[in-house]
Amino acid sequence: MDPKELRSAIEAILFVATEPVVKAPGRGSLVIVGGGRVGREILSRFFELAGGTDALLVVIPTAGGAETYGPDYSGLKMFRDFGVTNITVLHTTDRKVADSEAFVKPIANARAVWFPGGRQWHLVDSYLHTRTEHEIEKVLERGGVVGGSSAGASILASYLVRGAREDNKIMMAPGYEEGFGLIELLIAMVVLNVGILALVATFQSGALAISRSAYVSTGRRSP
Repeated sequence: MDPKELRSAIEAILFVATEPVVKAPGRGSLVIVGGGRVGREILSRFFELAGGTDALLVVIPTAGGAETYGPDYSGLKMFRDFGVTNITVLHTTDRKVADSEAFVKPIANARAVWFPGGRQWHLVDSYLHTRTEHEIEKVLERGGVVGGSSAGASILASYLVRGAREDNKIMMAPGYEEGFGLIELLIAMVVLNVGILALVATFQSGALAISRSAYVSTGRRSP
């Protein structure tokens, strides 16, 4: 199928069939970026939902696969350039650490959490069913915002695709098919793998509103 036709088909399915396939939490917002450049229009919406650029942002770059992430981690540049003043980086490959009260303390105080891209299996191995995952859920319960790009976006869904350790072209992999379950939106996973759209999902009393923020692959605003 022609890429333009595929994009049109995905958009049509997503925005016509959203309600029947969605189960959402009661509060909070998700900013789901398919990949590529995260433009200022997306960051503007993200930090509007967080309560401003002074709100505590926790960045969890574990999907990138590095052993450590220091204060010079390049993934923080887009936030600093945007004027974000309060950033904490959290990373571990040890599930016991991820399940500890000390590790999750910054998340307990955060208004925003961001997952950069990489490989989903790193996030599954480190955080699935740990205290870290539960504290991220509480960010939404407090009315905060959780977002991510590419692998950092798809981990937020209930069903995880392309999570295999061997190759990210493998669609389904036993042991790596469960995400954090912050939203059950199956068609969004198709969009995320194509990398076309940035979506903003805002929850109020269990209802879901989704809007297109941008075509992140080109930087053009959506119609």
